[in-house]
Amino acid sequence: MLLLALFEELRRPATLQELSARLELPKSSAMYLLKTLQQMGYLTFNATRQDYFPSARLRRLTMWMEDSPGVDAPVASIMRNLHEAFGETVAVGVRNDLYLQYLGAIESQSVIRYAIAAGDQRPLAESAMGWRLLAAMDDEAAEQVFRRSAIQLETPPFDPKVTPRDLARIREQDGYFRQDLERPYRAMTIAMLLPGEFNGQLRVMGIGGPTERILPNAPEIARTMRQLIRELADPQPSPGSSGR
Repeated sequence: MLLLALFEELRRPATLQELSARLELPKSSAMYLLKTLQQMGYLTFNATRQDYFPSARLRRLTMWMEDSPGVDAPVASIMRNLHEAFGETVAVGVRNDLYLQYLGAIESQSVIRYAIAAGDQRPLAESAMGWRLLAAMDDEAAEQVFRRSAIQLETPPFDPKVTPRDLARIREQDGYFRQDLERPYRAMTIAMLLPGEFNGQLRVMGIGGPTERILPNAPEIARTMRQLIRELADPQPSPGSSGR
């Protein structure tokens, strides 16, 4: 809902006038929406200031997602380790039909960086992490995604001579390096699959940033990422355990 996304951006109470203007809604429509959510207990209304703010009830509705297996503690640990080691943006995502949807991210602190937030989406066919998920499909299923995406999202068309070969190369190296020329700067992402699933979907992790920073470190990033993911998939017994 756009209203809730707006409150996430504002992070403060807002008046009817401000909300209707930002949502580009007539005041009457915005008033109906706000009053309905207030009556349902999802918004609070300050009569003195004449402003609205999400209620504790709304937070409770989504608290169960805070411990979601999409970004559980072991995965979050890998994200932190990669971020601390290389200083770049690290994200985890899943397929959402024709899109890659991010489950979580730790952004680089550099001025020029990938800016990602949980819930953001990008077309699978236009993201390195999306291509890694597409490479996990068989060629026929991946081709269908590319063709639907080209029609519905106007992404680059499927090339029968090039695309299957590119997908095969990704499968062989278990990591994907890609120049993202759609952004105002040249960027590169390294993406790999994670063990386990989220809501029945494969998960993918990516680390990315400007090509000039990623490319020189790409081999070390890939080695570190593979090792951390391997340890997640096959954890070693702790010292002193009996092994029984």
